[in-house]
Amino acid sequence: MRRERVERTIVVTVTDSGRGIAPDHLASIFNPFYKGQANGLGIGTGLGVSISFGIVRVHGAMIHASASPRQGAAFTVHLTIRDGRTSAPGQKPAYGKHPHH
Repeated sequence: MRRERVERTIVVTVTDSGRGIAPDHLASIFNPFYKGQANGLGIGTGLGVSISFGIVRVHGAMIHASASPRQGAAFTVHLTIRDGRTSAPGQKPAYGKHPHH
């Protein structure tokens, strides 16, 4: 895992040294139930990356993946800092109570 602050953005990158992801699979890995290369092997449900995507988006952040076959994968999350909180530009933070409740 690597983290850094770039101006008003916190960038966290998580890498592994697994089988990697084929370039033609990268566009689909955030889809629910997508198993990519594990498809047909009975491994996993295809929900882990999709759930991670949902959690990141709820917090107003962005996530992307990069990988190559047999060289592992990297998932990078970008959180924009606003008034001491993290959220995407133009979005309200997705935590705490709504101000009108």
